[in-house]
Amino acid sequence: MAVRSFQNQSFHDTVIETLKEIYNHRKETKEVYVNPGQEKNAALRGIYPDVIVKTQTGYLIFEVETYDSVNDNESNEWSNISTLGTFYLVIPDSSQEDATKLLARHLLKKVVIITYKLSESKLVFSKLP
Repeated sequence: MAVRSFQNQSFHDTVIETLKEIYNHRKETKEVYVNPGQEKNAALRGIYPDVIVKTQTGYLIFEVETYDSVNDNESNEWSNISTLGTFYLVIPDSSQEDATKLLARHLLKKVVIITYKLSESKLVFSKLP
């Protein structure tokens, strides 16, 4: 579990809620489960990723990071989540290079990077599945 400032934890949880809203409005979505902050509301095989989207064909798994949580300590959690299958690592646009290096260093291949940024007070994501 990442150690974040109150402000970054609040922003992290905002990103999670935004993803929940996006996927709740997609026709292929059956259910969306979220685990903001320290909450453990829904798990897959005993692992609690930030967002779990149940679709008609399976699951989409998301782990959200803030600029201060793209680090070696968190990459251990990514390794655990990758045991569930391919997952989406949602990171700030400015952290893409650091995240790519961490994924390579830890030999994590079943990870798709999605970036986000604030644009005109709105969260904008790259390449959401």
